[in-house]
Amino acid sequence: MRKAVQATIMKSPNSAVDDFLRLRMKTNVSEVAQHLGIAHSTAAGILMRLEKERLARREVRGSKERRRGRPATVFVLRIERPVAVCLFDGTQLTGAIVDPDLRILARDTRRILRVESAAQAREMVADLLESLLESTNLGRQDLPRMVLSINAVPLEGRMLTSSVLPWVDEEIERRFSEALGLSVHLVPHCALAAEYQAMDSPPPSSLVRFNVADGVSAHSMSGGVVHQGSHDLGGEIGHIIQVAGGPLCGCGRRGCLEAYCSGPALCARALEDLRQPVGSSLRDVDLADTSPRLGVEAIHQAWLSGDSYARALMEDVFERLGWGLGLVINLIDPDHVAVSGYVLAGKPLWIDEVIRHSQRWILHAARRRLTIAPARATLEGELVALACGFSYARRGAKANRFSETRGDGTGEIVGRPA
Repeated sequence: MRKAVQATIMKSPNSAVDDFLRLRMKTNVSEVAQHLGIAHSTAAGILMRLEKERLARREVRGSKERRRGRPATVFVLRIERPVAVCLFDGTQLTGAIVDPDLRILARDTRRILRVESAAQAREMVADLLESLLESTNLGRQDLPRMVLSINAVPLEGRMLTSSVLPWVDEEIERRFSEALGLSVHLVPHCALAAEYQAMDSPPPSSLVRFNVADGVSAHSMSGGVVHQGSHDLGGEIGHIIQVAGGPLCGCGRRGCLEAYCSGPALCARALEDLRQPVGSSLRDVDLADTSPRLGVEAIHQAWLSGDSYARALMEDVFERLGWGLGLVINLIDPDHVAVSGYVLAGKPLWIDEVIRHSQRWILHAARRRLTIAPARATLEGELVALACGFSYARRGAKANRFSETRGDGTGEIVGRPA
């Protein structure tokens, strides 16, 4: 298999280097040569050609990265025009304008309590866009389009979304475009791409992003290829039924892992318990009128203080997530697992507990060469990855390993959930 891949690379090294630069967004000659198995001079020549064609720019690093007395040179991907990006994850709304050199010109993040309708969502996005434009010297005429990213997958004429986005339907692109007076295109999250780009060189050959937020997922890639599945549903571990007849999940079934461990599910469970006398420093008002993101933080603070209810609640969650993580590792056998999502992000002790509980489920856990660590990708990295992936698909170039373009009659859906 590897010989066949290498033969393909040697037949078209220009295309292979172009794909790898899109994959990493920032790379150097040595990394390209090592990853693709081509000569150092060949990699250098192709990267310089991309620079000449203004598909990449050269960036010279400081003295700390000098090698043999010369500063290290990095080639950074470029896009054709500025693009607006809006990431809607159910608990917060983030927007940015990204310039051709993949620099964020303006960024704004707003917390969300709840969104009752598509009209309310459009109003929020319109207000955010105006705020971004006011922070720059750009007008709407300078932006070719807006990239709208939500947790949604089109399937057989329907739009499958998380339970915190019930207002999303198959008309979302058309309606947002009409409301904003700007071409709006739906793009599923590119967090897996951003995570790969944030990894040190050489990046892992096999990577899983274990994400616990509004939902639970384990999207993966190997050798720069994302496992998406035939219906863009690869990695949806949150919808594996753990307990038959358990709590109702946003997918319409009962007992899914997500119905126990996602941010909304965790807060709903705690809120129901706290309306009974459970003896906790947590109060139901801490969770009733707030977003799941803030509710989880309240539970985390109670857990850190030793609250007996919070400890018992999270012990059950850790066991369930440990089971899910163990299942993912047994199925995919990755080199690296990046743990992400607001339920676990910034909570190293919780991550340690999930890892500890996973060990009894992982086959030959002690003998694996596996690292499990907090995700490195930042919110800024995700925004840039969205702008980059979408712009290259629109350009009509060969689709990169993180995106693909296809028509749906009302617009274009670019990319797959990552």
